[in-house]
Amino acid sequence: MMSLRFLSQGTLSGAALLATLALAGCAHPSASQGDAKHAAFPHADYRCDDGTTFSVAFDQRQDLALVTLDGNVIGLESQRPASGMWYASTDYEFRGKGNEATWTAGSAEPTQCRIR
Repeated sequence: MMSLRFLSQGTLSGAALLATLALAGCAHPSASQGDAKHAAFPHADYRCDDGTTFSVAFDQRQDLALVTLDGNVIGLESQRPASGMWYASTDYEFRGKGNEATWTAGSAEPTQCRIR
């Protein structure tokens, strides 16, 4: 079963939580649900230099990035980048521009990632 973690500095609104729960139900689609995840939010799948792989769905209405990593959905709040995209929580950070991104988990060194 998939678990949800929200590790943001603020609290998520009820609408953001409901949107995330709807996405979580589609995070591991069956063959009959194959496009349900894609229809919910714009998304991308990433592979990083350290071997990490994850998917990110962008909830543009709530300014959230919903990262699916190892069966968990992590909600990251939008930050104000000079250019590109930047989402963060207390323990995670996702920054990117174009097909490339940087992923930081906890106190680990940032890793470079690309859309796969």
